[in-house]
Formats: sequence, structure tokens, C-alpha cells
Amino acid sequence: MKTMVDIRRIVAAVLSELGAGNPLAQIAREYGIHPSLPCRWKAELAENPEKIPAENSESPDLCLR
Repeated sequence: MKTMVDIRRIVAAVLSELGAGNPLAQIAREYGIHPSLPCRWKAELAENPEKIPAENSESPDLCLR
């Protein structure tokens, strides 16, 4: 069974922790993501805030790779 993930919540939580000064490596381990993703998300959202994916989006603009 595939679990639906609300990527908006993940992105918001990760960027919030990054903004709070938590170490990037620690954030990546906690969320099971590549360490470069939070910086990429931050840059993408700074350039284009409407890239935040819609709820239950099958193909989010912000990738989870």
C-alpha cells in the first residue's frame, strides 16, 4: 500500500527547521531526504513561491529526489 504524503507539509517543516538553524545533515536524516533538497527547495521557492504543490498533487513541482 502506497502512503500519500503531503509534500507541502514536509517542505514547510524542513524549511522551518533550516531557518531555525538546525544542521542540514540532521534535517536530511530526520526526513530521509538528500541533504541538497532543502537548499534547492529554499532557492526554488524564493524565485517562484507559487511552485508550492497543490494538496494531493500527483506530480509536485518540487521534487522529492
